[in-house]
Amino acid sequence: MTTYEITFNEHTDFGKNLLAFFEKNKKYVKVNDNTKMTKEELETRIKRAEERYKQGKSIRLERKDFKKFLGLE
Repeated sequence: MTTYEITFNEHTDFGKNLLAFFEKNKKYVKVNDNTKMTKEELETRIKRAEERYKQGKSIRLERKDFKKFLGLE
């Protein structure tokens, strides 16, 4: 078995299609997603967000705007 490392933008149409292809062919392809954060990283981000909120440096998003804000649309 050979290991390849491929870097691509999963937010583009090409990236979405490539990920869908890999997911559909799990029997033949192993996808290692190293973008998942650890529990400690999540807790650190939450604490930082709470501090920013207390300082008045945060913004409020409507539910319908989440994907656009995150660059998923």
